[in-house]
Amino acid sequence: MKEEQLVSFETAKLLKEKGFDEVWCNHIYCIGYNTIPEDNELLECDWRNNVKGQFHLALAPTQSLAQKWLREKHNIHVEIYRNASGWGWILTTTNTGSTLLEINNDIFFDTYEEALEEGLKEGLNLIE
Repeated sequence: MKEEQLVSFETAKLLKEKGFDEVWCNHIYCIGYNTIPEDNELLECDWRNNVKGQFHLALAPTQSLAQKWLREKHNIHVEIYRNASGWGWILTTTNTGSTLLEINNDIFFDTYEEALEEGLKEGLNLIE
């Protein structure tokens, strides 16, 4: 069985900006230092992390955990689908099911995980 994909450094920074800081994860990114550890370095910890108030750290959850948080906290569902062009995403509201944003028809991805990562970023960018 394939291990779940962690969010990218860019998505982790967006998650932190949008309030994802009290969820428990086993991985963090360093986002504020130019010394060791390097900025964007993924650090694995043997304890559960809470980075609230720590400006130099961002949680690195799995994509599915980030997707769940976006759905439960902000009512934004990232739906992934496959067609002849590749993998795509669509953002809908969880309360009405109405479409918020849809992938451009010219841009599709080679993998489910790439599409989900982009859908997560787009969903996070909708949060004020």
